[in-house]
Amino acid sequence: VYVIKKGTTVIKTLESTTPGDLFSQSWVGDDAGTYTIEATVYDKAGATASATITIIIKGNSSPIVKITSPTDKSSFDINSTIDVTSTASDQDGSVVKVEYLIKFQGQDVNTKVGSGGNYTTSFVADKAGEYTIIATVTDDKGATSTDFVEVIINGKPNEDPIITVVEPANTSIKLPNNVDFDITAIDNDGTIASVTINVNNTDLTVSNSGSSYTATWNTSSVTAGKYSATIVATDDK
Repeated sequence: VYVIKKGTTVIKTLESTTPGDLFSQSWVGDDAGTYTIEATVYDKAGATASATITIIIKGNSSPIVKITSPTDKSSFDINSTIDVTSTASDQDGSVVKVEYLIKFQGQDVNTKVGSGGNYTTSFVADKAGEYTIIATVTDDKGATSTDFVEVIINGKPNEDPIITVVEPANTSIKLPNNVDFDITAIDNDGTIASVTINVNNTDLTVSNSGSSYTATWNTSSVTAGKYSATIVATDDK
């Protein structure tokens, strides 16, 4: 007879009456912990002898997750897209998913599931203040663990750059005269990274000096008609 105990609690009693010298039974240890198994043998005359062993059943090890980007306490401008990546592993199984809970000032605002080898996702930080990103990894046996970082979102939004067309005006020209462009572009909260001028689906070569940007449209190969120019200024943000 086998008596299986966890602490002082009897979990299972098993009996084996197989003739011979080997008496076997089986039991599924489905709960982690320390167990004792006491085997008692009886002979035909009623005499007994016992032996006890101790076994330890290990439970499922929790998976591990670490947010690699963004770093804790990093800061971004409002309306920035925050890319989130993590590493995750499970020593005795496999990672099923990494899920991100996005909190703003302590309130839940979004839930994202990471994808790819770096469990990547992203969100737009459209409010100024403190965001908390909580990553939860789940393994194939349902165990979970978490990691988190906090990011600071600066309140002042990026201002659009300002373009002023000095010339040409909305007017007509006589072919084959060229058209000169003189543009000023400024950015009140940063710098101008580039200015493009496109006429008739052709990007012109733009030169600049300070806030002044100039270009010339060569009209020698165009026909008479109405044309429009698209001018785009891009700032450093």
